[in-house]
Amino acid sequence: MTGFDDRLLRKLPAGRSPSTEEYRQVMDYVEFVLALCEKDMPRVLPEYAGDWYHTLVLALQVTILLREGKLTRGPVLAKYGMARRENWLAYADHYLQMRADAFNLGPAGLPTLQSAVFNYDLAKVFGIVPQTGSEPVSPATELSIFWGLQGIEDGLADDKLVPRGSGSPRFLRNAVYEEVTFALTGLANALISGMETAAEMKGHNIVWRR
Repeated sequence: MTGFDDRLLRKLPAGRSPSTEEYRQVMDYVEFVLALCEKDMPRVLPEYAGDWYHTLVLALQVTILLREGKLTRGPVLAKYGMARRENWLAYADHYLQMRADAFNLGPAGLPTLQSAVFNYDLAKVFGIVPQTGSEPVSPATELSIFWGLQGIEDGLADDKLVPRGSGSPRFLRNAVYEEVTFALTGLANALISGMETAAEMKGHNIVWRR
């Protein structure tokens, strides 16, 4: 990746691709929840029936609720139970977020989305990702970046397969929010990089809170 300080990237866990078993654990869940959301959309949110972007977003919301222990019934809870802090569920969450974003933004958003994946894990390493739900922020792991990038790849594949008519526009307001959020995360990492550089020049040792 260009545009990243190599010293920052070295702070990430050594990345790898998942094993077949690890891959299927995440994708079996993703495929299950997406099929369920697509089937239930006409009943739950009839105005979005047949809208792939909102199907992805609904699957993401179900995943977040499962991670936070807020699902009280339904087939997802029955099949997966209280998964909550399982890493594979965090990967599914990250994957669905990036797949929805990639489908929304299309190919023009690729550089922003790729930067977002790396910036997000770097922000976790430096402890600057705020907790937004009832569960702690999941850690950066050796598989985090794989699943973010896989979500982008699959979202862009969706963008080629799913026709966009007047009833399925790109959600520009969401795109602006995404780009601002990703830019702020990148800025935070850039500031940390600059502070570390200044500390090195002055011979100071800084212990970063993880």
